[in-house]
Amino acid sequence: MKPGSSTQRVYFALAAFNVGTLVVSLFLGATLLATYRGSVATNEQWAGRLARYAQLGQLVTEANAPGNDVFVDKDVPGQRARLARTRADVDATFTAARADLSTLSAEHQAALGAELAQARVHFDAMMAEATSIFATFERGDLDTAGTHMGQMDQAFARTSASLDALRTRVQAVQRELFARQLDDAEATQRGQYLLMGLVVLMVAGVVAYGVRLQRTMAAQQRAVDRANAGMRRVLDNVEQGLVLVDREGVVRGERSGATDTLLGPCAEGAALHEVVSAIDPKAGAWLRAGWSLVTDDCLPLEVALDQLPRRITAKERTLELQYRPVLEGERLDRVLVVVSDVTQALRSERLELQQRETLAMFERVMRDRASFVEAFDECDRLVDAICRLGDRDLSVVRRQLHTLKGNAATLGLTAFSRTCHQAEDYLQDTVGDLSREQADGLRHEWEALRTRLHSLLGQQRDVAMSVDRDAWEAVVAALSEDAVPRSDVRRMVEALALDPAARRLEWLAEQAQSTAARLSKGPLHVVVESHGVRFDRARWSPFFSSLVHLVRNCVDHGLEAPSDRAALGKGVGTLTFRTRVVGSALHVEVQDDGRGINEARLLERARQQGFSPATGVDAMFLEGISTKDDVSELSGRGIGMSAVRAACEALGGTLSVETAVGQGSTFRFTFGLQGVAWVEAPAPRQAPSGTAAGRARNDFMKSA
Repeated sequence: MKPGSSTQRVYFALAAFNVGTLVVSLFLGATLLATYRGSVATNEQWAGRLARYAQLGQLVTEANAPGNDVFVDKDVPGQRARLARTRADVDATFTAARADLSTLSAEHQAALGAELAQARVHFDAMMAEATSIFATFERGDLDTAGTHMGQMDQAFARTSASLDALRTRVQAVQRELFARQLDDAEATQRGQYLLMGLVVLMVAGVVAYGVRLQRTMAAQQRAVDRANAGMRRVLDNVEQGLVLVDREGVVRGERSGATDTLLGPCAEGAALHEVVSAIDPKAGAWLRAGWSLVTDDCLPLEVALDQLPRRITAKERTLELQYRPVLEGERLDRVLVVVSDVTQALRSERLELQQRETLAMFERVMRDRASFVEAFDECDRLVDAICRLGDRDLSVVRRQLHTLKGNAATLGLTAFSRTCHQAEDYLQDTVGDLSREQADGLRHEWEALRTRLHSLLGQQRDVAMSVDRDAWEAVVAALSEDAVPRSDVRRMVEALALDPAARRLEWLAEQAQSTAARLSKGPLHVVVESHGVRFDRARWSPFFSSLVHLVRNCVDHGLEAPSDRAALGKGVGTLTFRTRVVGSALHVEVQDDGRGINEARLLERARQQGFSPATGVDAMFLEGISTKDDVSELSGRGIGMSAVRAACEALGGTLSVETAVGQGSTFRFTFGLQGVAWVEAPAPRQAPSGTAAGRARNDFMKSA
């Protein structure tokens, strides 16, 4: 054999050997890859099932919540609707899970199907108990509702146990399948070990491939650098501040350029609460105290983040903070803090609210100028009294502030009413008086409203005298009779200068209607019976202003919801406002046909706070006593009714209450006739027993 041909054969042999090695290597690699892909696909399928069963467990937990939460918010319709939505999601998930089982082997179908069916049985039992809770809760049988709640929680525990067992079985199947796949992979790998010696012959190719890979990676790094530079440009041009904070509340990683503009210097490693304290010390202290709740894991993460300050004040700007958790698995890793300048938005919101208030004032002025001006003047008097700081009775201030809030809401002054509500919160939480800053702020806001009112009314604020037709006919009848002394006719005419009670009562009726609409207790039937009574405005305005609290009390506490009235066989709720003269006394009455007064509960509340009233009605008028568990802008502080009583007693009046469970209540205020006149409709002429003018004088007009 020639050397050349021998060398050639060796060359071809090596070439054939290399090709064979490459083919075998590719085959083993393809086999191993196929095994890996099959393993990934199988694990994804079973992981999906495991996730579906975990989701089912979460939905079952959510379905358990309404039956418990209804004991807190007592919102049966809302919780029932919430349960229905969650149950629909659970049913859909159960259906999907059963359909998925049909794709498995008979062995796996039997094992998983039994656990899934058991979980369904327990869940249906849980839903039956939840339905019973709502039914017994609506009947007021809280003991039975509590029993059903316990049984529901037991069914929930059994359902959760079945789902846990189901997930355990899935994990066992995953482990079994993974073990099989691992055996297959190891068998393939053993074949690869046989080729390891041949890999040396491929070194040249591997080196060449490494060089190529290095070049590729360098190109990819340049692409990443370009992407980072682009992201930096984006962060530097967004208007919001974006900053990452670790679990300790320390700034870490990238942040947007607007962050330093809004918050000031916010360098890497700075504590966020220190950055915030530099522009708003109170918010910074709040953030420092609240951050411990985030890291202590004593509260759900969403609840803990919600305790952190949402707005901070930086000179003339208002900044809004949002906290978005960045999780690593289920553990909090960092928090993305989003800082937004909402100064202009708040200014626009305030401007829009002022425009709505101005429109509300305009509508009320156009509808009843006299009543609006009188109510506004009463608010003006209350603002002056509340803002006059010094040594004074704070219980009186609280009643005045509560009355001012109610009257402002009646006038449509929503923003000012909220300001009063915030001042009430302050007085409730502190043992002292309003601060000078709060009093000046309240007065400044009111002065702005008064300026806007003057622009509506003009310089002339005097209102026209209101004369109803019945009173006019009584005067005409007196004038037509010669026997009526001129002095009596004059007194009748002078009485017309007083304010008609009808206007006052109609104003209260309007407040009742708006309150009923706000509380979803409409429609409401309102009856006004003034019987021609008229009042001296200066003397009686404070009393009628305080009656707004009684109106809200009757609507909020007295009248049942429309659905409850329908269940009791009652029609539309009725509220009656009445003034009348009986003998030498004036009666002012407010009557509702609602549920009546729960005297036992009022007595219990009063005694819990150290009072010893004789009756539940007496307890109702004590300051700080309310049957509501929460405070709203309408009621719940227990101040309104004490303000009504104080206004009544200030006029030397007495107060009595008639109530019957399920039938309603009547509040009757009895006064003397000072500053009171009344002119009723003239009686038919009857000769010769007396003249119409005489009856007009004796029966239709009396004053003290």
